[in-house]
Amino acid sequence: MVDDVVTIGNLLTVHGFGLKIEGDEANKDIIGLFFERADGARAKAEIIAVNEPRTLKAIVPGDLGSGNQYRLVIVTQSSAKSSSSLLKEPRRIQSEFTLAAH
Repeated sequence: MVDDVVTIGNLLTVHGFGLKIEGDEANKDIIGLFFERADGARAKAEIIAVNEPRTLKAIVPGDLGSGNQYRLVIVTQSSAKSSSSLLKEPRRIQSEFTLAAH
């Protein structure tokens, strides 16, 4: 982790493994990059500029509450081993850290 603060409306870069966000038509509403509060409320990143297996770049949603803490959650059907194949069921990747929105 480089920074523990995100600026609403700015670009966020996430590095990792098996991050590519993909899904089939049946799961399109639950697939994506989400900012999740401790109470379970979520905001979806609607703009993803870079969607690669090791890097995501997305615009931080404008509807995050300033000062709130968020955990990053990625829901995808892409396989961590082979980005060319979709899994039958979505998988969830969750950050071990939280980010403060401002």
